[in-house]
Amino acid sequence: MLQQYLIGFCAIAWFVVFGVVSPCRADTVKIGIGFDLAPYVFAKQRAGLEVEIIREALRAAGHEAVFVFLPNMRFDIEFAQGNVDGIAVNTEFNLAADSGRPAFGSQTTVVYENYAIFLKKRNISIHSIADLVGLNVLGFNNATKFLEPEFAALMEENPLYSEVTDQSRQVLMLFNKRVDVVVADKLIFNYWLTRLIRLGSVELLDMRERLEFARIFAPAPRSVQFADETLRNDFDRGLSKIIQNGLRDAIESRYGGVGVWGRL
Repeated sequence: MLQQYLIGFCAIAWFVVFGVVSPCRADTVKIGIGFDLAPYVFAKQRAGLEVEIIREALRAAGHEAVFVFLPNMRFDIEFAQGNVDGIAVNTEFNLAADSGRPAFGSQTTVVYENYAIFLKKRNISIHSIADLVGLNVLGFNNATKFLEPEFAALMEENPLYSEVTDQSRQVLMLFNKRVDVVVADKLIFNYWLTRLIRLGSVELLDMRERLEFARIFAPAPRSVQFADETLRNDFDRGLSKIIQNGLRDAIESRYGGVGVWGRL
């Protein structure tokens, strides 16, 4: 009798809070996501802008997110083998084709905004990707694979182009005037700029120099691709809920105030 009472009470409680009768125990959902990409993903802390938005969207739908941090090359393999329920990727990534398993994409979670960033006093004029020709350009790791084909084609012919995995080096090399331009997401660049200043790692550099951010790349929206359509629908409902109640905005503010829709 007591067990039946508890079950009934739990169902009523969920009905009152969420408007539906749901199980008392949240379902665990495994989400594959890339390794550290501050401030979007901090693997050790299991935190970050993208991580927390996904976690809270699932929580709002009555699910518990468990993150599986993976190298990009493992996304399709882990998804195909059923080791994860969903993968956080760029919306253009065709997970179904690469994995051979149906994939259902969610609404946009975050948007990466890549810019050509340079010091204003260098008197560089950049209004298009073609304006990078002849300049010493430092991109992030695999930038030529993720950005526009035009960028990849032009940088392949540019002997002054290089890439780094550690994006804090982009900040240091730009202010050290070892490169003309860096190509990076604005939030990522500003995260490392702020961190280096706070750590006192840049006392010999004038980090107060005026920066220019040339928007020459298309925004790169991201979503979660799920193996189950019902789970995708649950996620979208949860995401809409945290947008409406202001939780998403609060998460964004905590990580630098950059909105999902590119409010910079």
